This record gives sequence, C-alpha cells and structure tokens, in this order.
Amino acid sequence: MTGWTADKPTTPAPGLLITQQHATKYSTLNAFTVADAQVVYAGQASTTSAWSSLRVLLTSPSGGNITETQTQATTVWAAVGLQPAQTSATTVSVSVRGADERTISSTQTALNEPTSFNVDSLLSRTDGWMIAHRGGSADWPEMSLRAYSESASRNVPALEFSFNLTSDGVPVGVHNKNLQAVDPSAPSTRVSQMAWAEVRRYTTMGEPFIRLDDLQAAYGDDRVLFIDPKHSGAAHQTYLPWLDPERTILKFSGDATWLADIWRKAGFRTWGYVYEEHIISGEAATWAPHWDLLGVPWQASESAWQTATGYGVPLIGHICNSQQALDTCISHGAIGAMCAKIDGMAVS
Repeated sequence: MTGWTADKPTTPAPGLLITQQHATKYSTLNAFTVADAQVVYAGQASTTSAWSSLRVLLTSPSGGNITETQTQATTVWAAVGLQPAQTSATTVSVSVRGADERTISSTQTALNEPTSFNVDSLLSRTDGWMIAHRGGSADWPEMSLRAYSESASRNVPALEFSFNLTSDGVPVGVHNKNLQAVDPSAPSTRVSQMAWAEVRRYTTMGEPFIRLDDLQAAYGDDRVLFIDPKHSGAAHQTYLPWLDPERTILKFSGDATWLADIWRKAGFRTWGYVYEEHIISGEAATWAPHWDLLGVPWQASESAWQTATGYGVPLIGHICNSQQALDTCISHGAIGAMCAKIDGMAVS
C-alpha cells in the first residue's frame, strides 16, 4: 500500500483505491468513480455535523481514469495493488470505525471481477432478477447511499430511485411530497418549495439524503437505475438530459401513457405499474401498449396475472417484502420483481 497522499494516484489495475475525506456538514462526499470499478465501501457524509469518511473501490484489470465529483471535502488517497487469485475469489473483511474506535460496520466482500449491468443485458436475462425498491427500504433507510451500497454488494442488478425536484432544481431522493415520512422533525413544507440546502438539514431515517447525481456517481456505471420522478414527472425537459438511456428505465403510474410516449420517443425504456382493479376493469389493457414493461402486484389473483400476461408486455412484480412474494412473481412468469426486502432474498 502506498502512503496517504493529497495527490490523486495512478489507478492500480487491479487493486483497491481508497480515500479519507473530511469536511463540514455543508460539503458532500467526493463520490469518485473509475470505469468498471466495484464499490467496496461507498462512504457517506453527514448533514448535521463535521464528518470524516472512507470510500473504497476495487478497480478492474483494465484500470481507468479517476472521475471525481464536485465537493469542498479534503481528500487524501491511497492505493493497494492486488494480484488476481489463482483459485477461488479472495474475500476480505472491510470494517469501518468511528472516532471512538467502536466498529460502525463490518462486511465480508469478495474481490471478484466487477459485474456490470445495462438495460439490454438486464432485459435479456431469463433467470429472473430483483430491483431494490428505494434501495431496499425494508432493510435499510430508504434511498440512502447505505441502502444502495448494501443492495449492490448483494449483486442486485437494478436500483430504484424516486425523486422530487427542490425549489432550486435538485433531484433529491424523496418519495413523498414532504420529508415527514422519513424524518418527523422536518416541516410539512413540500419538497418542491424547499431548497436543497434546507432539505439536507434533515435525514432519511437517520441517513443523509442523496441526490440523483450522487447515486449515478456511485452506481450509474454498473447498475440499471429505475428512476421514478414522482411529483416532478411533468418536468421531463429538465431531468431527461441527466439520464443515460443505456442504464436507465423510467417508471411511473401506468395511466400516464402520455408521459410514457414522451420517454420512449426520447429513447428510454419504460415501466408502468398497475393494480389488480385496473386489470379487472380493462384499463390496463389500453395502457399496456404504451409501456415496455408492466408492473403487476405480487398478491394479484391468478386470473389477473393470466390476463396481464396476455397483454404481450414483459411483467415485473411489485412490491415484494418476502421470499414468498418474490417466488410468487417469478412463478407467474414475471421477468423480475421490485423488492423492498433484499437481505436474504434470492431468485429460486
């Protein structure tokens, strides 16, 4: 391992690239990336006090340039060169300790060749797959960098992110119109009427809020992002230029066929979610041709699943909170499932 240095090092290939970062509560994490690298530990910044954090990436044999994100954080670097294992994959224990020397987290990470997914490779899979709903909201604080890192470390190929635009145009990971569902101390003010600087004073169940570009910096190069613009859906001229059609599937309520048409014309694949009553009423049949994928609730009746299968559009089950729910979706012919529960789950 090289010594810590303020100079950005030449990327080892393969190897670990590590930063120590320090800043005030007003600065974001330097969520640096390297093409085809695997995030071993994502790191995180505090919005309530001065903070220090590690960030660790495993770079691929081909190496690559380091791309940093804009921040005022002080960053020092270190590199660990690694030789490929001759037999089975190497496993390392990654532990993070706070200033009081107590372990904050400890995980076992396999140093495999990083796996990368894009929309085409995901949709061509025939073995079934999971999408981490809000990062895995049944296991970790929803839409936090911690949640997405935990899901990615379990090799979940797709991550769902719902955003609202703040008053100064920042796409922040918030599902509802205000923050109170994830932080009761927050005001009832709509996110659209709050500036990003105000939003970040609060937390999503104790973890910092993240922006769309934070998620893209961490996982936009190796995971498919299911993006739901929530209450900002009509602002497509604002958010579409931020997204990569090769790694993004856009999500919205199935009745918003006008929005699906705009998205598809812009080159994106789309997912519209419906409920059993829409299938029974026949509404879903009229909406389905506007979407590339259609969502069916995992607990829908056998007849509803059969009817939806007849639309000729690939189906995704939603929202699974147990192994039974996931198994039910796959048994009905869904190509994948949106899962709030991630830890311990597997497609059988």
